[in-house]
Amino acid sequence: MTDALNGLDNAERTACRVAERVTGAAARAWDVGGRIGAVDAFLDYADGRSAAFEVTRAATDPTALQLDNLLGRDGFEWPLPGIWWWTVSIGDVRDLPRARQCFAKVVLLCEAASVTRPDALFVADVENLDADARWLVEESSVSLRGHPGVPAVEGSKIRAAMVTPEGGGGVVDDSLSGLNDVLHEAFTADHLIRRVSKLRRTPADERHLFLIVHQSDLRFDVTSALMFGQEVPPGRAWTPEGISHLWLAPAFSKRVLLGSPTGWSQAFPYDT
Repeated sequence: MTDALNGLDNAERTACRVAERVTGAAARAWDVGGRIGAVDAFLDYADGRSAAFEVTRAATDPTALQLDNLLGRDGFEWPLPGIWWWTVSIGDVRDLPRARQCFAKVVLLCEAASVTRPDALFVADVENLDADARWLVEESSVSLRGHPGVPAVEGSKIRAAMVTPEGGGGVVDDSLSGLNDVLHEAFTADHLIRRVSKLRRTPADERHLFLIVHQSDLRFDVTSALMFGQEVPPGRAWTPEGISHLWLAPAFSKRVLLGSPTGWSQAFPYDT
């Protein structure tokens, strides 16, 4: 049996499968075989309608994309050397090699001193502080936090450290009331304008843009609510002119949001 998505990359294939589960349409690859300026795929509905389908990232910062790609090679996880679960955030891609190299050592130093952050080691023994621990605290963009209440190994479950790009901080917009404004601002970026233009010139009954959202891609208050919340944004859904459906697929989340002429809705396509 021929694979209708043959030729698409992993992100595009996943997005197509998500769209199939949510809409009931059948996806077929289109940006294959040397086609120039083609949308990634089409969604074919049982009633004969079709939707042009394009997949992209929300990020506009090339260094953020590079950091995400490098962390993604490890599955956004590092093996845990000790007995606690740890979370790591990294702000500058240039800090990644040394952070990866010294992670295990610094974690073990922290656990031995019963502290959950490397900066607490300064209080314990500032004169003899390890050079890598000092670099993490004083020079790097890396943040480590231990969670002693969550064991590294729990029965048959073996946890790994969660390693993510730095996402900023602040109050989370739990209701997602600011989502439309954030999207309107994001779509001034050149790479998103090009994707919208490609969709608009493609003949179809509907035009869908599937936006993959990582931790550093949009404003912190909105991104965090998308990733970890369960609220559906109120009111109308903002979509770029000429785009009928805007998908938001936040990283580390089981849900996707879909903006359409009827407003925002959510689905949980990864559960089935």
